[in-house]
Amino acid sequence: LHWIIRYVDAWEHATGEDLYPQWRAKLLPLKYYVAHSILPDGRGIFDFGDAGRGAAERNATQRERLNSGYEVFYRIAAKYKDAESQAVAEWLRRDLRTRTWEPYWAFYSYDPSVRPAAIESLPLAYYFRDSGVVFWRSSWRADAVAFAFKCGPPEGHHVAELLPRLPDWRLNTGHAHPDAGSFIIYAHGRYLTGDTGYTGVKLTSDHNTVLVDGRGQANDGRHEVFKDVPYDRLDQIRIVEVWATPEYFYARGSVAAAYSPELGLARFDRHLLYVAPDYFIVWDELEAHDPHVFTWLLNAEQRIVEESPAVHLLINKDAALLVQRLLPAKAKVQIAPQMVTTQGRPGSVERGAQEQRGVQLIVRSEAARSLEFLHLLWPVKLDALRTRPKASSLDGARGALIVWPDGSREVIALQPTRESVEGVVTDGARAVVSFRQDRWRRLIVHAGTRLALDDKLLLSTSRPATVSLIADGQGGHGVASAAAPFELTLRLAQRPREVRVGGVAVPFEYDSKARTLHLRLERAGRFEWIE
Repeated sequence: LHWIIRYVDAWEHATGEDLYPQWRAKLLPLKYYVAHSILPDGRGIFDFGDAGRGAAERNATQRERLNSGYEVFYRIAAKYKDAESQAVAEWLRRDLRTRTWEPYWAFYSYDPSVRPAAIESLPLAYYFRDSGVVFWRSSWRADAVAFAFKCGPPEGHHVAELLPRLPDWRLNTGHAHPDAGSFIIYAHGRYLTGDTGYTGVKLTSDHNTVLVDGRGQANDGRHEVFKDVPYDRLDQIRIVEVWATPEYFYARGSVAAAYSPELGLARFDRHLLYVAPDYFIVWDELEAHDPHVFTWLLNAEQRIVEESPAVHLLINKDAALLVQRLLPAKAKVQIAPQMVTTQGRPGSVERGAQEQRGVQLIVRSEAARSLEFLHLLWPVKLDALRTRPKASSLDGARGALIVWPDGSREVIALQPTRESVEGVVTDGARAVVSFRQDRWRRLIVHAGTRLALDDKLLLSTSRPATVSLIADGQGGHGVASAAAPFELTLRLAQRPREVRVGGVAVPFEYDSKARTLHLRLERAGRFEWIE
């Protein structure tokens, strides 16, 4: 990025032409990409593609401070008088104490007249449509939970439009990896699962995704794996759906086009669901023309402990990711060192040394034309492992049931339920309800109008909406969104003293006999109720 800014500045100095105005729409969103790409501790990054040395670097006893190039955002802030760019630069330099190779450019670029926005005002989730990557974090503090999901073509979707117009253009995708459908998770101050860094030989087996008969995506096994692969096919690798609120995240990636047509993979849809602040659900739907062995991969930083063939702990110092396989019931499991081929010298980049970068959990299915992987991922501090949830699948990958140590039950419906699943009925594309006895503590309906438990209506809306709510004992809060203003009905045990939308008290109705709150909401907004 800093080379682009240097070029624009040099061009203006040499020719007098200021390119910043016409590049405004391209340069301003970069603040979000850099801010979200950096881990909450400020020491590492979401390292998709060629970046760093993965676990080998993160596990080193001595580490250099991260170079964020923050001076770029002082320059962008000065040129556009942009408070958010100034905030990102200050956060990187002052709060995270990252460094730059060119501090004199920071001094030159800094404009004290641009007052920085509060870093907390930046969006906590951001979907970069062109590159096919989405980020989410719980806050901008060092103790945040943060994760990223990647599913896009190696040079972005826009390249598919540009290539026919530029026949002399020869793509070089040597820094891109065959990693469609992969994800990285950071929680409890630790990098819990993710990527392997800069490599000389690119392999899908280095990433948190799936192999088909041991084969990876594109032409993996060499440095430039996407060379000679038609870009119109790569352009079909995409994130199909994204939804993000502070309480709930969902993304679905279409991954099948990343694999060679010879494999006959008709479908690979990866669903990544996060229910804050507790757990992830990873659901993979795979279909092929002929039977294949599918291999599900997950990387760990330091070590993996097998508690049972279906339950594993990915441990990094004082934190862990508990991984429970709910589907398939039968699989062969292996724990192996994560070995990569590092980058060699120029001219022989594929001849680098072998290096271990963490440990890998390898789950191989039986041969099948159609298969579903369903996993629960629970980030946890090691000292909290004495009590843990118990999970099981419901009717295949239709859903999952979690029983928490306090006795509360949580039903995750991954599809609309035409009939009761553990008492839950919903027309939503997805739904989550957590309850203890007859009181709910969490409700989520994604693109639906109704959620009921044991024939009792918990939530309804007058038009399809996505609603994510948490009850906290003194009331509750959440987000509701629809395409147009809508009516919302919510089951509450008692009449609230006050209901606020966007921080402002609003009128509401409460039916004491039905125990339901009724209010009208605009297209989208946060609301809370106080008991």
